[in-house]
Amino acid sequence: MSKIRKIKIFLLTLISCAFLISYLIWRILFTLPLNFKWSSIVVAFMLLFAEILGIFDTFVYYYNINNFCLPVLPKINDDLFPDVDIFITVFNEPVKILQDTAMACLKLKYPGKNKVHVFICDDGDRNEIKIFAKKNQIGYFSRKDRKNAKSGNLNNALFKTKSKLVANFDVDMIPCENFLMETVPYFFIKTKDINYSNVGFVQTPQNFYEPDLFQKYLFSENFMHNEQDYFYKNIQISKNKSNSVIYGGTNAIFLRKALEEIGGFSSISITEDFATGIIIQTRGYVCYAIDKILASGIPPRNLESLCKQRRRWACGCIQTGKRLRILTRNDLTLRQKINHFSSILYWYFPIKQFLYLIVPILFSLFGVISAKCDIWQSLVFWLPMIIITSVSLRILSKNTRTFHQTRIYETTLSPVLIIPVICEFLGISNNEFVITEKKMAQDSIFYKIKFILPNLILSIFTVIGIKNCFKCIILNGDFNQFIPIFWLILNLYFLSVSMFFAFGRTEKNKRKRFSFLKDISKKVVLPLFLLITCIGLCYPTFIVFKARKRFPEMKYGINIGNALEAPKGMPWDFEIKNSYFDEVKKRGFDNVRIPVRFSDYADDEGNIETYFLEEVKNYVDYALNLGLSVTLDLHHFLEIMQNPLEYEKKFYNIWENISKSFKDYPQELVFELLNEPSVNLDYSTWNRFISNSIGKIRESNRHRIIIVGPCNFYNIDYLIFLEIPKNDPYIMVAIHYYEPYIFAFQGNKWHPGYDKLSNINWNGSKKELEYLSSRFEKVALWAREKQVKVVLNEFGVTKEAPKECRELWIKSVVKEALKNNFGYCYWELGSGFGIYDTKNNEWNETILDFLINNNSK
Repeated sequence: MSKIRKIKIFLLTLISCAFLISYLIWRILFTLPLNFKWSSIVVAFMLLFAEILGIFDTFVYYYNINNFCLPVLPKINDDLFPDVDIFITVFNEPVKILQDTAMACLKLKYPGKNKVHVFICDDGDRNEIKIFAKKNQIGYFSRKDRKNAKSGNLNNALFKTKSKLVANFDVDMIPCENFLMETVPYFFIKTKDINYSNVGFVQTPQNFYEPDLFQKYLFSENFMHNEQDYFYKNIQISKNKSNSVIYGGTNAIFLRKALEEIGGFSSISITEDFATGIIIQTRGYVCYAIDKILASGIPPRNLESLCKQRRRWACGCIQTGKRLRILTRNDLTLRQKINHFSSILYWYFPIKQFLYLIVPILFSLFGVISAKCDIWQSLVFWLPMIIITSVSLRILSKNTRTFHQTRIYETTLSPVLIIPVICEFLGISNNEFVITEKKMAQDSIFYKIKFILPNLILSIFTVIGIKNCFKCIILNGDFNQFIPIFWLILNLYFLSVSMFFAFGRTEKNKRKRFSFLKDISKKVVLPLFLLITCIGLCYPTFIVFKARKRFPEMKYGINIGNALEAPKGMPWDFEIKNSYFDEVKKRGFDNVRIPVRFSDYADDEGNIETYFLEEVKNYVDYALNLGLSVTLDLHHFLEIMQNPLEYEKKFYNIWENISKSFKDYPQELVFELLNEPSVNLDYSTWNRFISNSIGKIRESNRHRIIIVGPCNFYNIDYLIFLEIPKNDPYIMVAIHYYEPYIFAFQGNKWHPGYDKLSNINWNGSKKELEYLSSRFEKVALWAREKQVKVVLNEFGVTKEAPKECRELWIKSVVKEALKNNFGYCYWELGSGFGIYDTKNNEWNETILDFLINNNSK
């Protein structure tokens, strides 16, 4: 490797590590939903753990690639070339496949043909193989018991031969004629810079002389590398420096002494190759990997063979790690332990991939939060990290692997590997050695359907999740939903590719569809996907503006309280005037909430006294004409709280008459069913009232926005009991917040018991702010689950509270409301909680600044 490339690699990995570390710090310190429900916490830690392991694996790769070491082939005299035994393992493969490999082995270039000894290791004990070997003067070993599968087959030959070097090939792996000339000299490398005695084995790449299944089934021979190229030409070579090269089971040549010292090829797991290589390294031998292709074979030719092969690899590697106790051994260096642990860790990718697929689904369908972040934080911390790591992977691997290819491989294989991997992790081992089928055979339609079924189910849930996220954007204006939308769309793409893979090219459509689909995939499918993604991201923005006609602007509001909700004939300390609406509008509020005690002015049939109804209408008309949205709130219906069933009919009748009276009003008029249901009005009864009263309203106001709230005074903790009518997109949910009550209500004559309290502080301590944040996050989580818009239509502190504490509390509540996309409506204008002095026509400018200008940072 040139010095310039080394410098480029160092700088690239350094920058990438910096972004990865900053991302990881952000994820750990700022995104964990510790105050959410247990399901969110569990999923969040599982996802974080998967990400940490992935980042660890990336760091190991970066370290290795910066120590990239390709051994130089030494020149040696012909007389130094030792005898070599070549083992060709065969079980049930056709003789034709064996013939090609055996003939190639007989023709290998080597100083002294009598030094090369070719043996067929027949684990099938077939007569036709024996005849073929005898005919071509090839050594032949067979056995009947097949104990220890491939490792037993190799050991059977190993202990019956005696050459200094031993090469082995799978039956389909045809060596190039210079295989021995390009590998044997490595055993004469002087290892003065490394404290090892001898070279144990040399591993060459596994290559295929026909496209692998991914290249073939995805019609991508010309623009996708062989799946194994990245491992053998990049990963393996980077392991040379740490002496942690992996034996790949074929295309390798060994020092017999090393094999005999460890008792032959290992049989402790179903991946005899992985275990054998590690054990040789524990004995102090140097093991090399080279990137020159010196043998080519046949890849798995159908899905079933591919899945069986990868299942064996995954389970075998995990078995090896557990049985060899790699991390606790004293005969491996730290670098070897880390590298082998990383290799084993890779095979847990089905669990990691499943998490990546399921996490956005859990969020969009069930509101399970795995990370607390907004779209801007993602753009600052996640986006640069994913871009630089993706670019790094492409550059460092010399285009043999990309993020795109990795996701395709892992999404495709994860469903068939996840259960075996979990079982192996739990100690439920699979000890069956399965031979990779070399015959050309088509998968049955049943197997293909079984193969795609998990990803098909995930795709269906993903589509539903995308719909829910778009709905949340449209209804709530929550643009942070673009984060799960991005992942859902991306996941849907990879799920679709994995399903297409299962039904890709067959022998019948091999020629007819190849060029067409190759062009389609490059020129149509990818551009179409990008177009759909862009439309998907832009369309909600357009829809939101249209949807605002459905939901009036209700961002900064104030209650005109202690006026129309006073008992009939018993006015309180605040008299409503049109000029107050002018002031509210002038100072920047966009909506008002008008609490009204309709129940005092209505008979049992719900008929409201005409003069009072006209008075209410006049105020509503005036506010609407100013451009304010108005929430008309049925307030202080105290009788229904005490005797719900007795006043149930009156409640319905009141709303039937109100809805008829205001049916022609614009959408900027909002109905609120009942303020703070409580006392004897329990949640089950209240839910029935909600359903029935909304039914009455919908008879005349089909698209009117209706606000409902939970029992026990619009208590946040009672949201879980609130039932919202399904398939009604014109429902909003209100909450009230006055916590801690002894602070918010102190000195207020309207709340008995609190009127004698004074000088109670709220200092905005870390504990107080965390509690406030957790309360609003709880609401936000519930809102996402229910896909409903939330408004904080009452919050405030009495004027009797300490001034600085009052201002700090309001400032903090506003900040949390904005963070969670809640519109808010302060309680109230000019009475005990007021911020407007009606006598002197003066505002509390500090609090007003918090409420309108959001000066709460």
